[in-house]
Amino acid sequence: MRDAGIDDAAAQLWKLWLHALRHTQPRLLAYLTYMAERLLQMKPILKPTGSIYLHCGPTASHYIKALMDAIFGHENFRNEQE
Repeated sequence: MRDAGIDDAAAQLWKLWLHALRHTQPRLLAYLTYMAERLLQMKPILKPTGSIYLHCGPTASHYIKALMDAIFGHENFRNEQE
């Protein structure tokens, strides 16, 4: 994650979450890993004025929000709708 510009504190948080999910919710862990790989690939190609619209279920939404904050910066969050 450091290579993608993710700070060490955010990376450490994700390591802790991933470790916890590995033993409690392996399917959610697989989904979050899948999404993290794709979002990390989007960061260098997204313009500073670009947007990403992501639809996910309520089980993963808070994890995805934290993941996107770590990758794109929490200051870039604009809106969440249910």
